[in-house]
Amino acid sequence: MASRLVPNAPGKAAPLKGKGARLLPLVIALAACNQEAGSASAADLVHGGPFVLGVQTHFGQNWPAETWSLARSVGTSLLRDGLSWQEAEQSPGRIAFPPAKLGALRQACQGGAHVILTANPRNPLYDGGLTVNSPVGTAAFVAYLKALVAALPPGCVTALEIGNEVNGARALPVAAGSDPAEVYVALLRAVHPALKQAAPDVTILGGSTNAVGTGFLDQLFAKGLLDHVDAIAVHPYRGHAENLDWELRHLAATMAARGKRVPIWATEFGDYFETPALAAPALVKLITLLSASGVERASWYALLEQKWFRNMGLFANRAPLPAARAFRFVQRELIARGRAERVGEDGLVQLFRFGADRWVVWGAPRELRRDGTTRYFDAEGQALSGPLTVGANPIVAIGAKPEFGPSAVAADSLFEFARGPWSYFGRTASGRTVPLTPLDGQFATSLGDRTLRPLFLSDVAGAATGTAASPTSAVIRYTAPAAAVLRVQVCLTANPKGEGVSLAVSAAGRPVANRPVAGSAALLSEPVALAAGTPVDVAIGPAGAVGRGSTFRYRVRLVRRGASAPDCAFPIGGWG
Repeated sequence: MASRLVPNAPGKAAPLKGKGARLLPLVIALAACNQEAGSASAADLVHGGPFVLGVQTHFGQNWPAETWSLARSVGTSLLRDGLSWQEAEQSPGRIAFPPAKLGALRQACQGGAHVILTANPRNPLYDGGLTVNSPVGTAAFVAYLKALVAALPPGCVTALEIGNEVNGARALPVAAGSDPAEVYVALLRAVHPALKQAAPDVTILGGSTNAVGTGFLDQLFAKGLLDHVDAIAVHPYRGHAENLDWELRHLAATMAARGKRVPIWATEFGDYFETPALAAPALVKLITLLSASGVERASWYALLEQKWFRNMGLFANRAPLPAARAFRFVQRELIARGRAERVGEDGLVQLFRFGADRWVVWGAPRELRRDGTTRYFDAEGQALSGPLTVGANPIVAIGAKPEFGPSAVAADSLFEFARGPWSYFGRTASGRTVPLTPLDGQFATSLGDRTLRPLFLSDVAGAATGTAASPTSAVIRYTAPAAAVLRVQVCLTANPKGEGVSLAVSAAGRPVANRPVAGSAALLSEPVALAAGTPVDVAIGPAGAVGRGSTFRYRVRLVRRGASAPDCAFPIGGWG
């Protein structure tokens, strides 16, 4: 795991340092457009069989061999690890892996483990320590990879991941004037045939991006990467699970546009969490969406708690954390039944089925009606009693398909992002309205338009541009599918380091609210009568005079008349 980076506007990133740094623009921007055309369906995603869930270990960083037993205790045999080339080859042509580190991996393999090994293509002995590109350096790297596979018991190495988070600023250092994408693809062009001849059953993973870096990956695809890998690796770290499936479908559609689709592996995933308990529901939701999206393999980061990565481990001092209980529960009760499948078209109810009678549900608040023979559990596998309410945390049902009561929420910009009844625009000071479509960056894809940069929108964040005197606003539009009387709820937080934003809400062209927002604001309108086809526009623009992007986090909901509105809780995504 490299330094955690989370994108704001396309092509930019900032270091993540926990909950505070996730406020405002620092979010995983979602890849999807306001029209569904062009996105791959779940059935279109390429996968070679069942979804397999694994976990990151660090035997290559001196974790003790007995740690393997903890992975087995949560029901996985898939590990992701690595043995450094720089450490193994300290004089040209002589490869010797550190005995203790190699021994720990061998012990795991002998116990039934299968490993994904990361391999960074840099060694001070070759090409000045830059990403190898010369014939000599490339040949040495291929020799190291072959030695790595041969050093472990036959069948143990399931994949080699070439590079780690290669979209990072320092992950692919190359000589001045060289193109990192060209160097990387040329390396895979040499590695793939050599390794497939030596170890035909080992999957060669390319890409390996921090987050789902579709923009960076597409640069590699354009140079031919898809012809020289067996699968693409991504690391979908994100502050909320919702809409990860859309992001992965966009990546699949981007591959298809380049003429070839290969499987996607999520070789690292997770997030920082404010408390250990918050990791468990996040884990269940992320795994459900990864499985439903056709991802072939996924590795939770990490098996053990580490001081640099708060509340991300499954175990602390060998004691299971809530995430370990969730991991074990998911393995036993869900993944063993088959891939997740999204059920129904109502985005307000995030309902998925594993096999014939396993269900995972979360979404807009509403009653979950109990069935007398069905059992209900929280994310950690603890039985739930009494009345049940759908909400941000997932509920697992074993038995009959869940049935639900009505919801106070008629529409939700988070759960229904990039699908009807929502659409997205940029609106200039002259009144020109521009539809926002996918705009790929180095770390993420957001909705935007190249002529309006740095304006963008994701499912929970965005940026307007210009000045208060000449604004270009980001517009989130709800179009009523049927006549209804609803209240408009807007939850908005402006970047505290900026000059604030302006909020203008209108229904059918008539103003509902217009105000500046310097911190956080919760707006709940009076009931508004909407005819079918009536638009409700939430326009967020700059409030100051500096002329740079005004960033914000947002959530818009339409609440039924007479019903209580949900809280405007931040962070918006549902956990720490």
